[in-house]
Amino acid sequence: MSLTNIDKFEKACQVYYTSALLFMPAWWLRDNFLDQSAPAGRELACCNVVGVLCGCIFALTYWCRTIKGVSTDDKTLLDYVQAGCWGTSGLLTLWHGASYKTDKMVINFGLQLGMGAAFMYQGMNRKVEKKE
Repeated sequence: MSLTNIDKFEKACQVYYTSALLFMPAWWLRDNFLDQSAPAGRELACCNVVGVLCGCIFALTYWCRTIKGVSTDDKTLLDYVQAGCWGTSGLLTLWHGASYKTDKMVINFGLQLGMGAAFMYQGMNRKVEKKE
């Protein structure tokens, strides 16, 4: 009933994104995107909302993976859902790649597709957990 190494790495990513988008949205926007103008209030507000959602995802996925009584099948389904979410994030990063600084686009795209592949692998190789 513990987190796998993939889960732990994802939690670290979620803490980073939650913190950056909630507490440093202007920095995050300037660090990642080509447009270096001062972010508008709506951009900062959107970042804050996404930061809150990242925090909610952190809490919900942590709870789903560590609570007693969650079956291996349910965890496997969560692996596949997370693979799809991370993969979709990577494709959206690629789609909007012209807006990103090249190095940041490559880092984000690689991280997102890597996490998608890692969760797909984890789902395909999850073993039934022994009851305590």
